[in-house]
Amino acid sequence: MLLCRAGYLGWNFRGTNVQPGQRTVEGEFERILGGKVRFLSRTDAGVSAFNNYALCRTEKDPFSVNQLEDAWVVGYVEIDKRPRVYWRWYRYYMPGEVEVGRDVLDLFVGKKDFTSFSVPEGRDPVREVLRFSSFTIPGFTVFDVVGRSFLRQMVRRMVNAAVLAARGEIEVEELFENPRPKAVPPAPAEGLVLMDMKLDIYVPADPEVRRRVRERLEGMWRDVRIRGHVLRNAWVLR
Repeated sequence: MLLCRAGYLGWNFRGTNVQPGQRTVEGEFERILGGKVRFLSRTDAGVSAFNNYALCRTEKDPFSVNQLEDAWVVGYVEIDKRPRVYWRWYRYYMPGEVEVGRDVLDLFVGKKDFTSFSVPEGRDPVREVLRFSSFTIPGFTVFDVVGRSFLRQMVRRMVNAAVLAARGEIEVEELFENPRPKAVPPAPAEGLVLMDMKLDIYVPADPEVRRRVRERLEGMWRDVRIRGHVLRNAWVLR
């Protein structure tokens, strides 16, 4: 069995999980590699990842995944047991600049019942958040969330709750004291990125493969910037 260090642009996929008739990350990996693929962190439709890890059973070269324009593998190692995950780090880009106080963010840190900020789906709603922070860049508020594990839509609902609390529209303490499923709507999926994971197994990236993937992404970024400048000229439609 191989452990592959992989990434993908989530807005082009219907999530990681294989779904009949839908384009998913696992589905594309299995199509190319010809074997079973399961990611250690499952992400929803629209959510991207720079460092996710996939268990692969294949006889093919995992780097063949790099024929895809929107997904990649930068390294892999052979293993004989499923790795242990110590933590996951997510980053969210929220349009607009909002100052979220440390007092609000700290309310989410620790081992708590996150029913109000997730879709539990019958799973244990108690999760441990290790860190929740935010900072602003021109045009965006950026949130970093680190935790051992997360429920479905938990990060996106936490982010939206923090913004609403900073604006005085909700009371986070009350939602923890009186949990109710989906009490806070999720922020849009496209702003969320799984940045990295800490495992008990290190998977090094091949320097040349990583360079090629980075060049591809930088090329996509140039195209996006050009399109953005074109769209800014929409005033001529008046």
